[in-house]
Amino acid sequence: MAYSLQIKELIYLMYNNEKKTINKLSIENCEKLNNAVIFRENSKFSLAINCLEEMQGNNLENPIISYNMALTYYSYGNYHLKKNNYILAVNCYQKAILFFDDNQNNFLTDIYIKLAHCFQNMKDYENMKVSHESLIKLENKPLISYGFLLYSKLCCADFNGRDELLNNIKEGLKIGSATITPFTSILVTDDPKIQFLASKNYCNEYLKVEKKFSPVHTNKYKNKKIKVAYISSDFHNHATSHLMVDMLEKHNKDKFEYYCFSYGKNDNSEISQRIRKIFDNFYLVNDKSDEEIASMIRDLEINITVDLKGHTKQNRLNIMSSRPSPIQVSYLGFPGTLGTKFIDYLIMDNYIINSSNRKFFSENIIYMPSSYQCNSNFSKDIQYHDREYFNLPKDKFILCSLNNSQKYNKKLLNSWAKILKNNSNTVLWLLDDNDLVKENILILFASKNIDLKRIIFSPRVDTKEHLSRMSLADLFLDSFPCNAHTTASDALLVDLPIITLSGKSMSSRVTGSFLSVLNLEELIANDYQEYEEKINYYISNQTKLTQIKQKININKNLVLFNSEKISRDIEKAYEKIWSNFINGKKIADLQIK
Repeated sequence: MAYSLQIKELIYLMYNNEKKTINKLSIENCEKLNNAVIFRENSKFSLAINCLEEMQGNNLENPIISYNMALTYYSYGNYHLKKNNYILAVNCYQKAILFFDDNQNNFLTDIYIKLAHCFQNMKDYENMKVSHESLIKLENKPLISYGFLLYSKLCCADFNGRDELLNNIKEGLKIGSATITPFTSILVTDDPKIQFLASKNYCNEYLKVEKKFSPVHTNKYKNKKIKVAYISSDFHNHATSHLMVDMLEKHNKDKFEYYCFSYGKNDNSEISQRIRKIFDNFYLVNDKSDEEIASMIRDLEINITVDLKGHTKQNRLNIMSSRPSPIQVSYLGFPGTLGTKFIDYLIMDNYIINSSNRKFFSENIIYMPSSYQCNSNFSKDIQYHDREYFNLPKDKFILCSLNNSQKYNKKLLNSWAKILKNNSNTVLWLLDDNDLVKENILILFASKNIDLKRIIFSPRVDTKEHLSRMSLADLFLDSFPCNAHTTASDALLVDLPIITLSGKSMSSRVTGSFLSVLNLEELIANDYQEYEEKINYYISNQTKLTQIKQKININKNLVLFNSEKISRDIEKAYEKIWSNFINGKKIADLQIK
Protein backbone atom coordinates (compact mmCIF):
# COMPACT_ATOMS: atom_id res chain seq x y z
CA MET A 1 0.00 0.00 0.00
CA ALA A 2 1.06 3.66 -0.43
CA TYR A 3 2.11 5.14 2.88
CA SER A 4 2.17 8.89 3.49
CA LEU A 5 5.59 10.49 3.79
CA GLN A 6 5.01 11.21 7.50
CA ILE A 7 4.10 7.60 8.32
CA LYS A 8 7.16 6.33 6.45
CA GLU A 9 9.40 8.61 8.51
CA LEU A 10 7.64 7.58 11.71
CA ILE A 11 7.95 3.86 11.02
CA TYR A 12 11.61 4.32 10.09
CA LEU A 13 12.36 6.15 13.34
CA MET A 14 10.40 3.73 15.48
CA TYR A 15 11.94 0.72 13.75
CA ASN A 16 15.46 1.93 14.41
CA ASN A 17 14.70 2.77 18.02
CA GLU A 18 12.23 0.05 19.01
CA LYS A 19 12.18 -2.92 16.62
CA LYS A 20 9.93 -4.95 18.90
CA THR A 21 7.30 -2.22 18.83
CA ILE A 22 6.98 -2.14 15.08
CA ASN A 23 6.75 -5.94 14.97
CA LYS A 24 3.70 -5.80 17.21
CA LEU A 25 1.71 -3.86 14.57
CA SER A 26 -0.18 -6.04 12.10
CA ILE A 27 -0.48 -5.09 8.45
CA GLU A 28 -4.09 -4.13 9.15
CA ASN A 29 -3.04 -1.80 11.95
CA CYS A 30 -0.31 -0.27 9.79
CA GLU A 31 -3.01 0.58 7.28
CA LYS A 32 -5.17 2.10 10.00
CA LEU A 33 -2.19 4.07 11.26
CA ASN A 34 -1.54 5.35 7.75
CA ASN A 35 -5.20 6.33 7.40
CA ALA A 36 -5.09 8.11 10.76
CA VAL A 37 -2.12 10.21 9.65
CA ILE A 38 -3.79 11.08 6.33
CA PHE A 39 -6.98 12.07 8.14
CA ARG A 40 -5.00 14.21 10.55
CA GLU A 41 -3.10 15.92 7.73
CA ASN A 42 -6.45 16.80 6.16
CA SER A 43 -7.96 18.12 9.42
CA LYS A 44 -10.36 15.18 9.73
CA PHE A 45 -9.44 14.69 13.34
CA SER A 46 -12.44 12.68 14.53
CA LEU A 47 -11.81 10.09 11.81
CA ALA A 48 -8.12 9.97 12.73
CA ILE A 49 -9.01 9.40 16.38
CA ASN A 50 -11.45 6.62 15.42
CA CYS A 51 -8.70 4.81 13.51
CA LEU A 52 -6.31 5.07 16.41
CA GLU A 53 -8.92 3.94 18.96
CA GLU A 54 -9.60 0.85 16.84
CA MET A 55 -5.87 0.06 16.97
CA GLN A 56 -5.66 0.52 20.72
CA GLY A 57 -7.59 -2.65 21.63
CA ASN A 58 -4.64 -5.01 21.92
CA ASN A 59 -1.89 -2.38 21.69
CA LEU A 60 -2.49 -0.21 24.72
CA GLU A 61 1.20 0.27 25.45
CA ASN A 62 2.36 0.76 21.86
CA PRO A 63 4.30 4.05 21.67
CA ILE A 64 3.53 4.54 17.96
CA ILE A 65 -0.19 4.59 18.67
CA SER A 66 0.22 6.77 21.77
CA TYR A 67 2.41 9.23 19.91
CA ASN A 68 -0.08 9.52 17.03
CA MET A 69 -2.99 9.86 19.42
CA ALA A 70 -1.13 12.67 21.18
CA LEU A 71 -0.21 14.35 17.92
CA THR A 72 -3.79 14.14 16.65
CA TYR A 73 -5.29 15.69 19.78
CA TYR A 74 -2.54 18.32 19.73
CA SER A 75 -3.32 19.20 16.10
CA TYR A 76 -7.04 19.17 16.88
CA GLY A 77 -6.40 21.61 19.72
CA ASN A 78 -4.48 23.92 17.38
CA TYR A 79 -7.39 23.76 14.94
CA HIS A 80 -9.84 24.89 17.63
CA LEU A 81 -7.45 27.54 18.96
CA LYS A 82 -7.22 29.24 15.55
CA LYS A 83 -11.01 29.52 15.62
CA ASN A 84 -10.96 30.87 19.21
CA ASN A 85 -12.90 27.82 20.40
CA TYR A 86 -11.03 27.84 23.70
CA ILE A 87 -13.06 25.23 25.60
CA LEU A 88 -12.71 22.69 22.78
CA ALA A 89 -9.01 23.51 22.42
CA VAL A 90 -8.44 22.92 26.14
CA ASN A 91 -10.20 19.57 25.96
CA CYS A 92 -7.96 18.43 23.09
CA TYR A 93 -4.73 19.69 24.64
CA GLN A 94 -5.49 17.99 27.95
CA LYS A 95 -6.09 14.69 26.14
CA ALA A 96 -2.85 15.12 24.19
CA ILE A 97 -0.93 15.45 27.45
CA LEU A 98 -2.21 12.03 28.53
CA PHE A 99 -0.56 10.40 25.51
CA PHE A 100 2.68 12.35 25.23
CA ASP A 101 5.53 10.95 27.32
CA ASP A 102 8.01 13.07 29.26
CA ASN A 103 10.49 12.97 26.38
CA GLN A 104 8.21 15.04 24.16
CA ASN A 105 9.41 18.28 25.77
CA ASN A 106 8.83 20.56 22.76
CA PHE A 107 5.24 19.44 22.35
CA LEU A 108 4.50 19.74 26.07
CA THR A 109 6.05 23.22 26.19
CA ASP A 110 3.82 24.38 23.37
CA ILE A 111 0.74 22.73 24.87
CA TYR A 112 1.15 24.30 28.30
CA ILE A 113 1.71 27.75 26.77
CA LYS A 114 -1.39 27.35 24.61
CA LEU A 115 -3.44 25.98 27.49
CA ALA A 116 -2.55 29.03 29.54
CA HIS A 117 -3.50 31.26 26.61
CA CYS A 118 -6.89 29.53 26.37
CA PHE A 119 -7.56 29.82 30.10
CA GLN A 120 -6.57 33.49 30.04
CA ASN A 121 -9.12 34.20 27.33
CA MET A 122 -11.68 32.21 29.29
CA LYS A 123 -10.80 34.34 32.36
CA ASP A 124 -9.95 31.13 34.23
CA TYR A 125 -6.82 32.54 35.85
CA GLU A 126 -6.35 29.74 38.36
CA ASN A 127 -5.96 27.15 35.56
CA MET A 128 -3.86 29.62 33.62
CA LYS A 129 -1.49 29.63 36.60
CA VAL A 130 -1.61 25.82 36.88
CA SER A 131 -0.62 25.54 33.21
CA HIS A 132 2.34 27.85 33.74
CA GLU A 133 3.34 25.92 36.87
CA SER A 134 3.39 22.74 34.75
CA LEU A 135 5.42 24.55 32.11
CA ILE A 136 8.05 25.69 34.59
CA LYS A 137 8.59 22.09 35.78
CA LEU A 138 9.71 20.92 32.32
CA GLU A 139 13.40 20.16 32.04
CA ASN A 140 14.08 22.22 28.91
CA LYS A 141 11.53 24.97 29.44
CA PRO A 142 12.00 28.35 27.75
CA LEU A 143 13.35 30.87 30.24
CA ILE A 144 10.39 33.17 29.64
CA SER A 145 8.35 30.58 31.55
CA TYR A 146 9.36 32.41 34.74
CA GLY A 147 7.75 35.60 33.44
CA PHE A 148 4.64 33.73 32.32
CA LEU A 149 4.15 32.25 35.78
CA LEU A 150 4.70 35.62 37.43
CA TYR A 151 2.05 37.17 35.20
CA SER A 152 -0.37 34.38 36.11
CA LYS A 153 0.18 35.16 39.76
CA LEU A 154 -0.61 38.83 39.07
CA CYS A 155 -3.88 37.82 37.41
CA CYS A 156 -4.82 35.68 40.42
CA ALA A 157 -3.62 38.07 43.12
CA ASP A 158 -1.41 35.19 44.26
CA PHE A 159 1.26 36.96 46.29
CA ASN A 160 3.30 33.86 47.16
CA GLY A 161 6.64 33.19 45.47
CA ARG A 162 6.70 36.40 43.45
CA ASP A 163 10.03 37.63 44.81
CA GLU A 164 11.81 34.35 44.03
CA LEU A 165 10.46 34.37 40.48
CA LEU A 166 11.50 37.99 40.00
CA ASN A 167 15.03 37.24 41.21
CA ASN A 168 15.33 34.41 38.66
CA ILE A 169 13.98 36.74 35.99
CA LYS A 170 16.50 39.47 36.80
CA GLU A 171 19.43 37.06 36.67
CA GLY A 172 18.34 35.86 33.24
CA LEU A 173 17.89 39.38 31.91
CA LYS A 174 21.43 40.31 32.93
CA ILE A 175 22.88 37.60 30.67
CA GLY A 176 20.72 38.57 27.70
CA SER A 177 17.88 36.07 28.08
CA ALA A 178 14.20 36.88 27.57
CA THR A 179 12.80 35.81 30.94
CA ILE A 180 9.78 38.12 31.14
CA THR A 181 7.49 39.95 28.76
CA PRO A 182 7.95 43.73 28.68
CA PHE A 183 4.34 44.23 29.81
CA THR A 184 4.80 42.09 32.93
CA SER A 185 8.02 43.92 33.77
CA ILE A 186 6.25 47.27 34.14
CA LEU A 187 3.84 45.72 36.64
CA VAL A 188 6.44 44.25 38.99
CA THR A 189 9.34 46.69 39.22
CA ASP A 190 10.12 50.38 38.91
CA ASP A 191 13.74 49.63 37.97
CA PRO A 192 14.13 51.23 34.51
CA LYS A 193 17.14 49.05 33.70
CA ILE A 194 15.15 45.86 34.29
CA GLN A 195 12.32 47.19 32.13
CA PHE A 196 14.77 48.15 29.38
CA LEU A 197 16.42 44.71 29.41
CA ALA A 198 13.00 43.04 29.40
CA SER A 199 12.02 44.88 26.22
CA LYS A 200 15.40 44.58 24.55
CA ASN A 201 15.88 40.85 25.25
CA TYR A 202 12.30 40.04 24.32
CA CYS A 203 12.63 41.81 20.97
CA ASN A 204 15.96 40.15 20.23
CA GLU A 205 14.54 36.69 20.90
CA TYR A 206 10.92 36.83 19.76
CA LEU A 207 10.42 39.74 17.37
CA LYS A 208 10.85 38.91 13.71
CA VAL A 209 12.72 41.59 11.76
CA GLU A 210 11.97 41.55 8.04
CA LYS A 211 14.62 42.57 5.56
CA LYS A 212 12.64 42.99 2.35
CA PHE A 213 11.57 46.58 3.11
CA SER A 214 14.92 47.56 4.58
CA PRO A 215 16.39 49.87 1.87
CA VAL A 216 16.91 53.42 3.15
CA HIS A 217 13.90 55.64 2.50
CA THR A 218 14.40 58.46 0.04
CA ASN A 219 13.83 61.96 1.36
CA LYS A 220 12.32 63.15 -1.95
CA TYR A 221 8.71 63.01 -0.81
CA LYS A 222 6.66 65.47 -2.88
CA ASN A 223 3.35 65.45 -0.99
CA LYS A 224 2.34 68.88 0.32
CA LYS A 225 0.69 67.55 3.45
CA ILE A 226 2.52 65.39 5.98
CA LYS A 227 1.02 61.92 5.94
CA VAL A 228 0.59 60.48 9.45
CA ALA A 229 -0.78 57.00 10.13
CA TYR A 230 -2.02 55.71 13.48
CA ILE A 231 -1.94 51.93 13.86
CA SER A 232 -3.61 49.92 16.63
CA SER A 233 -6.09 47.21 17.56
CA ASP A 234 -7.82 49.53 20.03
CA PHE A 235 -10.08 51.69 17.88
CA HIS A 236 -13.16 50.38 19.68
CA ASN A 237 -14.55 50.69 23.22
CA HIS A 238 -11.06 50.72 24.71
CA ALA A 239 -9.13 53.07 26.99
CA THR A 240 -6.83 54.19 24.16
CA SER A 241 -9.76 55.41 22.05
CA HIS A 242 -11.34 57.14 25.03
CA LEU A 243 -8.08 58.99 25.71
CA MET A 244 -7.42 59.97 22.10
CA VAL A 245 -10.75 60.80 20.52
CA ASP A 246 -10.87 64.49 21.53
CA MET A 247 -7.29 65.08 20.37
CA LEU A 248 -7.89 63.30 17.05
CA GLU A 249 -10.96 65.42 16.40
CA LYS A 250 -8.83 68.54 16.82
CA HIS A 251 -6.18 67.49 14.28
CA ASN A 252 -5.42 69.98 11.51
CA LYS A 253 -6.35 68.41 8.18
CA ASP A 254 -5.16 71.46 6.24
CA LYS A 255 -1.56 70.66 7.18
CA PHE A 256 -1.76 66.89 7.68
CA GLU A 257 -3.26 63.91 5.92
CA TYR A 258 -4.24 61.37 8.57
CA TYR A 259 -4.65 57.63 8.15
CA CYS A 260 -5.90 54.96 10.52
CA PHE A 261 -5.05 51.26 10.34
CA SER A 262 -7.26 49.19 12.62
CA TYR A 263 -6.48 45.51 13.14
CA GLY A 264 -8.73 45.03 16.19
CA LYS A 265 -12.38 44.29 16.66
CA ASN A 266 -15.14 46.47 15.30
CA ASP A 267 -17.75 46.76 18.06
CA ASN A 268 -19.72 49.61 16.46
CA SER A 269 -19.70 51.39 19.82
CA GLU A 270 -20.26 55.13 20.15
CA ILE A 271 -16.53 55.75 20.58
CA SER A 272 -15.71 53.53 17.60
CA GLN A 273 -18.11 55.49 15.41
CA ARG A 274 -16.57 58.78 16.53
CA ILE A 275 -13.09 57.51 15.63
CA ARG A 276 -14.19 56.34 12.19
CA LYS A 277 -15.77 59.72 11.36
CA ILE A 278 -12.49 61.50 12.09
CA PHE A 279 -10.48 59.77 9.39
CA ASP A 280 -10.97 60.19 5.66
CA ASN A 281 -8.63 57.22 5.32
CA PHE A 282 -9.74 54.50 7.72
CA TYR A 283 -8.59 50.96 6.94
CA LEU A 284 -9.87 47.80 8.60
CA VAL A 285 -6.97 45.39 8.20
CA ASN A 286 -7.91 42.53 10.55
CA ASP A 287 -7.71 39.99 7.74
CA LYS A 288 -4.33 41.16 6.43
CA SER A 289 -0.89 39.86 7.38
CA ASP A 290 1.81 42.03 8.92
CA GLU A 291 3.58 42.06 5.55
CA GLU A 292 0.43 43.16 3.71
CA ILE A 293 -0.22 46.01 6.13
CA ALA A 294 3.41 47.12 5.89
CA SER A 295 3.07 47.12 2.09
CA MET A 296 -0.05 49.29 2.34
CA ILE A 297 1.78 51.82 4.50
CA ARG A 298 4.67 51.91 2.08
CA ASP A 299 2.49 52.10 -1.03
CA LEU A 300 0.51 55.00 0.46
CA GLU A 301 3.85 56.76 1.10
CA ILE A 302 3.05 57.38 4.75
CA ASN A 303 5.63 59.77 6.21
CA ILE A 304 5.16 59.09 9.92
CA THR A 305 3.68 55.91 11.39
CA VAL A 306 2.57 56.09 15.02
CA ASP A 307 2.21 52.75 16.81
CA LEU A 308 -0.30 52.92 19.67
CA LYS A 309 0.22 49.40 21.07
CA GLY A 310 3.84 48.76 21.92
CA HIS A 311 4.27 45.61 24.02
CA THR A 312 0.60 45.26 24.98
CA LYS A 313 -1.92 42.53 24.23
CA GLN A 314 -2.72 41.94 20.55
CA ASN A 315 0.10 44.16 19.33
CA ARG A 316 1.54 43.62 15.86
CA LEU A 317 4.91 45.27 16.16
CA ASN A 318 6.22 43.17 13.29
CA ILE A 319 4.37 45.55 10.96
CA MET A 320 6.80 48.24 12.04
CA SER A 321 9.86 45.98 12.06
CA SER A 322 10.11 46.14 8.26
CA ARG A 323 10.29 49.96 8.41
CA PRO A 324 7.43 50.72 6.02
CA SER A 325 7.66 54.47 6.70
CA PRO A 326 10.63 56.83 7.00
CA ILE A 327 9.78 57.86 10.57
CA GLN A 328 8.28 55.53 13.20
CA VAL A 329 6.94 56.66 16.55
CA SER A 330 5.67 54.92 19.70
CA TYR A 331 2.92 56.64 21.65
CA LEU A 332 0.47 56.08 24.48
CA GLY A 333 -0.21 52.31 24.43
CA PHE A 334 2.83 51.00 26.30
CA PRO A 335 4.34 52.94 29.23
CA GLY A 336 8.00 52.13 28.59
CA THR A 337 10.70 51.66 26.01
CA LEU A 338 10.05 49.15 23.22
CA GLY A 339 13.74 48.20 23.14
CA THR A 340 13.74 47.93 19.33
CA LYS A 341 15.95 49.33 16.60
CA PHE A 342 13.08 50.30 14.29
CA ILE A 343 11.23 52.85 16.46
CA ASP A 344 12.75 56.29 16.03
CA TYR A 345 10.87 58.30 18.63
CA LEU A 346 8.93 57.87 21.86
CA ILE A 347 6.52 60.67 22.84
CA MET A 348 7.04 61.53 26.51
CA ASP A 349 7.48 64.47 28.87
CA ASN A 350 10.14 65.97 31.11
CA TYR A 351 8.63 64.67 34.35
CA ILE A 352 8.53 61.03 33.31
CA ILE A 353 11.91 60.87 31.58
CA ASN A 354 14.69 62.64 33.44
CA SER A 355 18.47 62.62 33.57
CA SER A 356 18.47 59.50 35.76
CA ASN A 357 16.39 57.17 33.59
CA ARG A 358 16.97 58.58 30.07
CA LYS A 359 19.67 56.02 29.24
CA PHE A 360 17.18 53.17 29.62
CA PHE A 361 15.14 54.15 26.55
CA SER A 362 16.21 52.91 23.13
CA GLU A 363 14.18 55.55 21.29
CA ASN A 364 14.89 59.23 20.77
CA ILE A 365 12.56 61.20 23.03
CA ILE A 366 10.02 63.81 21.96
CA TYR A 367 9.48 65.83 25.12
CA MET A 368 5.99 67.33 25.22
CA PRO A 369 5.69 70.74 26.91
CA SER A 370 3.21 69.38 29.47
CA SER A 371 2.08 65.84 30.25
CA TYR A 372 2.57 63.39 27.38
CA GLN A 373 -0.86 61.74 27.69
CA CYS A 374 -3.77 63.08 25.68
CA ASN A 375 -7.05 63.04 27.60
CA SER A 376 -10.62 63.39 26.41
CA ASN A 377 -13.19 65.29 28.42
CA PHE A 378 -16.38 63.30 28.93
CA SER A 379 -17.63 65.41 31.84
CA LYS A 380 -20.60 66.79 29.87
CA ASP A 381 -21.87 63.24 29.36
CA ILE A 382 -21.80 62.21 33.03
CA GLN A 383 -25.08 61.67 34.86
CA TYR A 384 -24.20 62.12 38.50
CA HIS A 385 -25.84 60.02 41.23
CA ASP A 386 -25.54 59.82 44.99
CA ARG A 387 -23.72 57.16 46.98
CA GLU A 388 -26.87 55.23 47.70
CA TYR A 389 -27.39 54.66 43.98
CA PHE A 390 -24.08 52.77 43.83
CA ASN A 391 -24.49 51.03 47.21
CA LEU A 392 -21.72 53.08 48.78
CA PRO A 393 -21.75 54.08 52.46
CA LYS A 394 -23.01 57.61 53.08
CA ASP A 395 -21.07 58.31 56.27
CA LYS A 396 -17.62 56.87 55.52
CA PHE A 397 -14.46 58.37 54.07
CA ILE A 398 -14.06 56.40 50.84
CA LEU A 399 -10.54 55.51 49.73
CA CYS A 400 -10.74 54.44 46.12
CA SER A 401 -8.45 52.46 43.81
CA LEU A 402 -10.50 51.26 40.86
CA ASN A 403 -7.40 49.94 39.16
CA ASN A 404 -6.69 46.73 37.32
CA SER A 405 -5.89 44.23 40.07
CA GLN A 406 -2.71 43.13 38.27
CA LYS A 407 -1.19 46.33 39.64
CA TYR A 408 -1.67 45.23 43.25
CA ASN A 409 1.06 43.59 45.31
CA LYS A 410 1.59 42.62 48.92
CA LYS A 411 3.60 45.71 49.84
CA LEU A 412 0.94 48.03 48.43
CA LEU A 413 -1.94 46.20 50.12
CA ASN A 414 -0.06 46.09 53.42
CA SER A 415 0.33 49.85 53.16
CA TRP A 416 -3.40 50.26 52.62
CA ALA A 417 -4.11 47.96 55.56
CA LYS A 418 -2.05 50.24 57.82
CA ILE A 419 -4.01 53.25 56.61
CA LEU A 420 -7.32 51.51 57.31
CA LYS A 421 -6.13 50.62 60.82
CA ASN A 422 -5.11 54.20 61.51
CA ASN A 423 -8.38 55.65 60.25
CA SER A 424 -11.41 53.80 61.57
CA ASN A 425 -13.97 55.80 59.57
CA THR A 426 -12.51 54.77 56.20
CA VAL A 427 -13.45 52.11 53.69
CA LEU A 428 -11.43 50.87 50.72
CA TRP A 429 -13.20 50.67 47.37
CA LEU A 430 -11.71 48.30 44.76
CA LEU A 431 -12.58 46.90 41.36
CA ASP A 432 -14.08 43.40 41.33
CA ASP A 433 -11.95 41.79 38.63
CA ASN A 434 -12.84 38.17 39.42
CA ASP A 435 -13.77 35.96 42.36
CA LEU A 436 -10.28 34.53 42.82
CA VAL A 437 -8.65 37.96 43.02
CA LYS A 438 -11.32 39.14 45.42
CA GLU A 439 -10.83 36.10 47.65
CA ASN A 440 -7.03 36.46 47.81
CA ILE A 441 -7.20 40.18 48.53
CA LEU A 442 -9.69 39.60 51.34
CA ILE A 443 -7.46 36.86 52.79
CA LEU A 444 -4.59 39.32 52.97
CA PHE A 445 -6.68 42.01 54.66
CA ALA A 446 -8.11 39.46 57.08
CA SER A 447 -4.55 38.49 58.05
CA LYS A 448 -4.04 42.16 59.02
CA ASN A 449 -7.17 42.08 61.21
CA ILE A 450 -9.12 44.40 58.92
CA ASP A 451 -12.90 44.10 59.12
CA LEU A 452 -13.75 42.80 55.65
CA LYS A 453 -16.96 44.84 55.60
CA ARG A 454 -14.64 47.80 55.09
CA ILE A 455 -13.47 46.43 51.73
CA ILE A 456 -15.96 47.25 48.98
CA PHE A 457 -15.81 45.66 45.53
CA SER A 458 -17.66 47.00 42.51
CA PRO A 459 -17.95 45.50 39.02
CA ARG A 460 -16.67 47.02 35.80
CA VAL A 461 -19.11 49.43 34.16
CA ASP A 462 -19.11 51.63 31.06
CA THR A 463 -17.06 54.83 31.01
CA LYS A 464 -19.85 57.27 31.85
CA GLU A 465 -21.07 55.28 34.84
CA HIS A 466 -17.47 54.69 35.92
CA LEU A 467 -16.84 58.45 35.99
CA SER A 468 -20.11 59.11 37.79
CA ARG A 469 -19.45 56.69 40.62
CA MET A 470 -15.75 57.65 40.95
CA SER A 471 -16.79 61.22 41.73
CA LEU A 472 -18.32 59.91 44.97
CA ALA A 473 -14.99 58.82 46.49
CA ASP A 474 -12.99 61.08 48.79
CA LEU A 475 -9.43 60.15 47.86
CA PHE A 476 -7.84 58.00 45.15
CA LEU A 477 -4.93 55.78 46.23
CA ASP A 478 -2.52 55.20 43.36
CA SER A 479 -0.83 51.88 42.69
CA PHE A 480 2.92 51.22 42.59
CA PRO A 481 5.22 50.30 40.84
CA CYS A 482 2.75 50.70 37.98
CA ASN A 483 0.64 53.81 38.44
CA ALA A 484 -2.90 54.29 37.29
CA HIS A 485 -2.86 55.81 33.81
CA THR A 486 -6.29 56.18 32.20
CA THR A 487 -7.92 55.62 35.60
CA ALA A 488 -5.85 58.45 37.07
CA SER A 489 -6.99 60.90 34.41
CA ASP A 490 -10.58 59.67 34.98
CA ALA A 491 -10.23 60.51 38.67
CA LEU A 492 -8.88 63.98 37.95
CA LEU A 493 -11.63 64.64 35.41
CA VAL A 494 -14.20 64.28 38.23
CA ASP A 495 -12.04 66.34 40.64
CA LEU A 496 -11.00 63.35 42.74
CA PRO A 497 -7.59 63.97 44.41
CA ILE A 498 -4.90 61.30 43.97
CA ILE A 499 -2.01 60.43 46.23
CA THR A 500 0.68 58.86 44.07
CA LEU A 501 4.08 57.35 44.62
CA SER A 502 6.57 58.30 41.89
CA GLY A 503 9.41 55.87 41.27
CA LYS A 504 12.21 55.62 38.73
CA SER A 505 10.50 54.08 35.71
CA MET A 506 8.07 55.58 33.22
CA SER A 507 5.17 53.42 34.39
CA SER A 508 5.71 54.56 37.98
CA ARG A 509 5.76 58.28 37.14
CA VAL A 510 2.66 58.75 34.98
CA THR A 511 0.30 60.04 37.69
CA GLY A 512 3.05 62.30 38.97
CA SER A 513 3.21 63.80 35.49
CA PHE A 514 -0.51 64.64 35.63
CA LEU A 515 -0.26 66.14 39.11
CA SER A 516 2.78 68.26 38.24
CA VAL A 517 0.85 69.77 35.30
CA LEU A 518 -1.93 70.67 37.73
CA ASN A 519 0.60 72.24 40.14
CA LEU A 520 -0.27 69.61 42.74
CA GLU A 521 3.20 68.36 43.60
CA GLU A 522 2.07 68.12 47.23
CA LEU A 523 0.18 64.94 46.27
CA ILE A 524 3.34 63.19 44.99
CA ALA A 525 5.26 60.90 47.37
CA ASN A 526 8.75 59.52 46.85
CA ASP A 527 8.54 56.45 49.10
CA TYR A 528 5.96 54.39 50.98
CA GLN A 529 6.42 56.26 54.25
CA GLU A 530 5.69 59.60 52.59
CA TYR A 531 2.81 58.01 50.64
CA GLU A 532 1.14 56.84 53.86
CA GLU A 533 1.81 60.14 55.62
CA LYS A 534 0.13 62.12 52.85
CA ILE A 535 -2.90 59.82 52.78
CA ASN A 536 -3.30 60.02 56.55
CA TYR A 537 -2.93 63.81 56.42
CA TYR A 538 -5.70 64.37 53.90
CA ILE A 539 -8.04 61.92 55.63
CA SER A 540 -7.66 64.06 58.75
CA ASN A 541 -7.75 67.43 56.98
CA GLN A 542 -10.83 67.53 54.84
CA THR A 543 -10.70 71.31 54.50
CA LYS A 544 -7.36 70.91 52.74
CA LEU A 545 -8.83 68.12 50.64
CA THR A 546 -11.69 70.39 49.55
CA GLN A 547 -9.14 73.03 48.51
CA ILE A 548 -7.29 70.40 46.46
CA LYS A 549 -10.54 69.45 44.69
CA GLN A 550 -11.18 73.10 43.87
CA LYS A 551 -7.67 73.45 42.48
CA ILE A 552 -8.14 70.40 40.25
CA ASN A 553 -11.43 71.82 38.99
CA ILE A 554 -9.82 75.15 38.09
CA ASN A 555 -6.61 73.80 36.52
CA LYS A 556 -7.63 70.60 34.75
CA ASN A 557 -8.98 72.18 31.56
CA LEU A 558 -6.04 74.58 31.14
CA VAL A 559 -3.66 71.82 30.02
CA LEU A 560 -4.46 68.26 31.09
CA PHE A 561 -7.86 68.09 29.38
CA ASN A 562 -7.11 70.73 26.76
CA SER A 563 -7.33 68.58 23.63
CA GLU A 564 -6.82 71.57 21.34
CA LYS A 565 -3.45 72.29 22.96
CA ILE A 566 -2.13 68.74 22.97
CA SER A 567 -3.23 68.29 19.37
CA ARG A 568 -1.28 71.39 18.34
CA ASP A 569 1.73 70.30 20.42
CA ILE A 570 1.84 66.83 18.93
CA GLU A 571 1.47 68.26 15.43
CA LYS A 572 4.42 70.56 16.16
CA ALA A 573 6.36 67.40 16.93
CA TYR A 574 5.26 65.75 13.66
CA GLU A 575 6.29 68.85 11.69
CA LYS A 576 9.67 69.06 13.40
CA ILE A 577 10.65 65.40 12.97
CA TRP A 578 9.53 65.45 9.33
CA SER A 579 11.44 68.66 8.65
CA ASN A 580 14.54 67.14 10.21
CA PHE A 581 14.16 64.06 8.03
CA ILE A 582 13.73 65.81 4.68
CA ASN A 583 16.64 68.13 5.51
CA GLY A 584 18.88 65.20 6.36
CA LYS A 585 19.34 66.11 10.01
CA LYS A 586 20.41 63.45 12.49
CA ILE A 587 17.63 61.93 14.58
CA ALA A 588 17.92 63.12 18.17
CA ASP A 589 15.89 64.01 21.25
CA LEU A 590 13.45 66.83 20.66
CA GLN A 591 11.94 69.39 23.03
CA ILE A 592 8.54 70.79 21.99
CA LYS A 593 7.84 74.29 23.29
